[in-house]
Amino acid sequence: MNQEMEGIKIRIAEVKPILTTLEWDINRDQINPGKLSYYKGLKAEYDGLIGKLRELQNEDN
Repeated sequence: MNQEMEGIKIRIAEVKPILTTLEWDINRDQINPGKLSYYKGLKAEYDGLIGKLRELQNEDN
């Protein structure tokens, strides 16, 4: 399970900076529809990863 958690943490570290950049663009109304679609998919993946990580951490405790 620890290996799974590490994999999730790595993916979160990859996704978070991309989301931050896209959110900056959204907040300044500088995002095109294609990027908005990409953002929504990435945000859903990120939220799922965070949820899975919390679930695994709770199982360890």
